[in-house]
Amino acid sequence: MSTTAYRWDIPLFLASTSAMALYVLISPAVGDNWFLDPLTALVATVTALAACSQLAQAAIDTRSTRLWQLVVTLLVLVCIANFFDPASERLGALFGMDDIDDCLTLAVAPVILSVISYFNPALVRARRAVWLGFAVQLVSILLDFSFEEGEVAGSSTLWSLLTDFAEFLSVSLYLIAMFWIVFDTGRALGVLPAKPRVAVAAASPYNGRSIRDGLYPPPFILGLHLPGAGTPAGRVHRICNQALWPAGDVISGARNLILITLWPVIASVRAVKEVRRRGATLQRVTGVSRWRQFAQMVRLAVRYRVPPVYYYRYDLYRPEQQRLTAQYLWRYETKEIAYRLLYPVETDSYTPPPLKNKLGFARHCHKHGLRHVPTLAVFEDGSRIDSGDDTLPDVDLFLKPMAGKGGNGAERWHSLGQGRYRNPKGEETDGRALFAHVRALSLRGPYLVQPALRNHAALSDLTAGALCTARILTCRTETGDYEATNAAFRMPSNATSAVDNFHAGGVASAVDIRTGELGPATDLGTERSRWHERHPFTDAQIAGRRLPMWKDAIDLVERAHQAFDDYVLVGWDVAFLEDGPALVEGNRGPDIDILQRTGKGPIGNGRFGELLAYNLEHRR
Repeated sequence: MSTTAYRWDIPLFLASTSAMALYVLISPAVGDNWFLDPLTALVATVTALAACSQLAQAAIDTRSTRLWQLVVTLLVLVCIANFFDPASERLGALFGMDDIDDCLTLAVAPVILSVISYFNPALVRARRAVWLGFAVQLVSILLDFSFEEGEVAGSSTLWSLLTDFAEFLSVSLYLIAMFWIVFDTGRALGVLPAKPRVAVAAASPYNGRSIRDGLYPPPFILGLHLPGAGTPAGRVHRICNQALWPAGDVISGARNLILITLWPVIASVRAVKEVRRRGATLQRVTGVSRWRQFAQMVRLAVRYRVPPVYYYRYDLYRPEQQRLTAQYLWRYETKEIAYRLLYPVETDSYTPPPLKNKLGFARHCHKHGLRHVPTLAVFEDGSRIDSGDDTLPDVDLFLKPMAGKGGNGAERWHSLGQGRYRNPKGEETDGRALFAHVRALSLRGPYLVQPALRNHAALSDLTAGALCTARILTCRTETGDYEATNAAFRMPSNATSAVDNFHAGGVASAVDIRTGELGPATDLGTERSRWHERHPFTDAQIAGRRLPMWKDAIDLVERAHQAFDDYVLVGWDVAFLEDGPALVEGNRGPDIDILQRTGKGPIGNGRFGELLAYNLEHRR
């Protein structure tokens, strides 16, 4: 729903149900009053969904959490008692009283009032609605008691109808109170704007996502196993969770409850798939049985919302890693929720500096005096669109799509001299054929031709052929500066690969952000995953080695972020050349898998987690 819809979905629902209830009240038809009980249950159901939304909206203390749980429990019992008369009778027999549904409804009001007074006394509108609903229900029960004692006259059918209508009216008032609690709290937290506005794409984490990746893992209601609300990881988890519970959006709340119910089954299916792929190898190496692997994956998925694939990627079968599970940040949280909440939004009068567009990125770097990989030629729709001719320079070339990512579509061609080129697969061609090849590639999207650079001599033995790069993450600080928080060094491990990307089969090593020292290298956590002290292809030492000109590289990316200051965080790809570091590209949605995998631990409570939480809480 858009932001403006939050103002009208509940009122329209109440208007419809109230019209039905009034019709039953004034209708002369005999027996119509049976309809009031399921109608009350329907309103109580929606009220319970709104209460669930409130539970997920803020990091509240233990007492408030328990009170909200009691609110939801009472409302669920009201639903049961009103949907099913036998259930109401059984509940009444259990508690030794009649009309248990009336008493349950009556109990809702004091609990909601307790929550309001303890959690946010400023919710005046909500308190008034609860008091009114409580008064209506109390008067109704007193009059019903007086009728049974013979103190007031009238038919039993009429008093039953009036009592049921009063119960419906009180629950409707409680729903109004829940709506104001969620809406006003959302405003206070900055989740909702003070005035209606057009919702941007970044505000909806499900936009553009598939059912597989967009719906699972589902959000929490309470997040009992999350880190403390005062820790960086706990703050990030809760903010991302809040984004999946739009304030006052009952439809989203119902969907979330369905997804939460189905998640154990979905997680089990995914866990079986992962065990089939990797379970036998892990059992042979560590002795952890495949059944135990499956059980641990499902437990982590249910308690912490961990997609089963990360059980192997982050070595969560190790007890010391499992204890840190809640401190990990997950790809679906960062790339699909947190980053989207922080992206600058393009408007008719404003365009953020280009990061995804590689040609625009190069031009912006040139404008601000940032050293970057130059562009030799640009192709689009089968034609060269820059000012060059129909030839390519006789140097090593690197071809890549202008809007590509992950190394997809990239090619590297080594110059053999005299207008001939060879790729890592051993295929040869001449300049004319290569020019035609790039033109054909550009029919699928714009392509850039850049020089294929070579690493600094001190790093030449760490590559199987392609350029090695460091992924350095920078983030806006509390003072408005920019700080490098984490880094990893990527190395191609296959001589036929044109790129060093971690997701394209390369290996990577964690980099000490202060010294530039490398740790052992690893892949993404595949079936045959290993940790390498030495390069798997060249046998050169990796662990303990220091990158050349590291401080220059840190200075470069922090200056670059100042030039792209509309972005809260950027993942920079930096090449270490013979004459200094150079920017290859910048990524507005940097993947954190490489950082947590190579670092052998979570970054949620590190400096990146601190800055991510701070910027999410202070997002503009």
